[in-house]
Amino acid sequence: MDERGLAGILHDTIKDEGSGLWLSSSFTSHAGLAVDDNASAYEIRPDANRGVAGVVYLLGRLARLDMTTPETREQVQRAVQWLLRQPSTAERNLPGLHFGRAGIAMAMVEALSGGLIERTSELDAFMADALAGPLDWPGLTHGAAGQGVAKLGVTRGSQCSPQ
Repeated sequence: MDERGLAGILHDTIKDEGSGLWLSSSFTSHAGLAVDDNASAYEIRPDANRGVAGVVYLLGRLARLDMTTPETREQVQRAVQWLLRQPSTAERNLPGLHFGRAGIAMAMVEALSGGLIERTSELDAFMADALAGPLDWPGLTHGAAGQGVAKLGVTRGSQCSPQ
């Protein structure tokens, strides 16, 4: 990825006008599914697979490669604050890497390792809680395997100091 790619993520993706966070197509807007006339075709999603955490993860990895800007830092800080303040729901409490809190924790570790955010007690508490979820599914995307990958990443990342 070059500077144009970074600029594309920061400027050319679809964002929510109010929060400035990245939007994903809503589940109801996919081909073959009925779309309610009042439903938006886009929504802010927290998870790594379809949402804000995935972008935060990428921007954190790029920052570790010295591909960052002050705007990147601002957008990631805003996104992480939003992620930390999401209300608890059954969907948002999934334990997995792609769909769940483990992936959000991994994104935060990448942002921390890339020097885009500061370590705080709120961040540490979120990551500890995110990796203590119920492990009732075995898979990578939603369950125990994803928790394991995230635990390794968070443990390794927590030993790194920001650049």
